[in-house]
Amino acid sequence: MNPEFHLSVTITTAAIFTFALLPSVASVAEQGEELGCGQNVNKHRLNKRIVGGVKSSECEYPWMVLMTMDEFKCGGSIIDDRHVLTAAHCFETDDGSIPEVKVYVGANRLDQLTEVKVLSWRVHPLKKYGNFDFDVAVITLAEKLRFNNCVSPICLPAPGRRPDDHEECTAAGWGSDLHTPVTFYQKKTALPLVNYSDCKDIYGDMLDPSKFCAGDMINGGIDTCQGDSGGPYMCHTQDGPFIQFGIVSFGLAGCAQPDHPGVYTLVNHPTIMNFIQDAVQDV
Repeated sequence: MNPEFHLSVTITTAAIFTFALLPSVASVAEQGEELGCGQNVNKHRLNKRIVGGVKSSECEYPWMVLMTMDEFKCGGSIIDDRHVLTAAHCFETDDGSIPEVKVYVGANRLDQLTEVKVLSWRVHPLKKYGNFDFDVAVITLAEKLRFNNCVSPICLPAPGRRPDDHEECTAAGWGSDLHTPVTFYQKKTALPLVNYSDCKDIYGDMLDPSKFCAGDMINGGIDTCQGDSGGPYMCHTQDGPFIQFGIVSFGLAGCAQPDHPGVYTLVNHPTIMNFIQDAVQDV
């Protein structure tokens, strides 16, 4: 399946929102806070009003990864020195062939990214072609990353942590902004969580407790769009680390449309986190 027909970051208008609760799920221990996961040097500032989207500061999100699969692009996130978290559907091809996967890290500009070699990848064993259940995959890199101000991991959620426990949740990436298929600079926007029941009314059986929705249900204008599938939905408080709660997965009716928020894989759902914990044993 061509991942360009799914989601990436469309950076447009944002405002102040109250987060709605997700259905209760079990989760797993937060990883690596003692190593400084989710931290950056160029501090992210809470954006209560983002108009038209903004370029990320250089190395503002040092865990961000750009991936190419043949001619298609996806996003991802560094979760430790050998592994990248992304969406399973990024690896799907119409003819069932194995794509050539490349991973790039370390900068905001496309022409300044550095390629790191891929050893292998693992897709959730229950993921089926053509749907977005269990839309999670983990890439194992050929060598350990050397962490610095522009290359470092994001935190994963601790038990009981929820996106609505945080002041702001953000998406970022190099994907389509509705004017170009790929942006030269990484861009970012705040994305409000959508009430689970409201989103269920839209997506029906396509939505289950291993997924959640984010965007502006009333006005549209903010969303994820083509090219950033697999990227992180990340939340933080003013002084706390960034924690990845979601993986960009899919949407309907184009990007940034009212009543059609983006859908994300919920990282701390047991079926998702158990897979991640098992996959990072691959070295």
